Amino acid sequence: MDRFYKPSVVVLLSLLLITQLAIVAGGVAQMVERAAIAAQMEELQVRADALSNLISQLPADYEESAYGNSVDRITEQQLIAEETQITELLHLAAMLKIMSEMIALMAATP
Repeated sequence: MDRFYKPSVVVLLSLLLITQLAIVAGGVAQMVERAAIAAQMEELQVRADALSNLISQLPADYEESAYGNSVDRITEQQLIAEETQITELLHLAAMLKIMSEMIALMAATP
């Protein structure tokens, strides 16, 4: 009879085991969530880098379009300048959206 544990000891050990399993499961869930957030951040960084390259290329594209051989009139140059400014503003708006998404993900990170 000495080999068998009392029911209260078995219950106590079972509760301890359940508590430990819950702690481990919570840790695993946090790791999975962090990995998902890291993947989203990486994707946003790739998009931000691509937009940054587009934005930095705009002045050269504008200069080529506005002052290249194909444009002879000032009004055409002005139109090209306005179109370039609108394009740059759209790229900047997209960059701001990406940055706000990154901030939201950083705030959600446990």
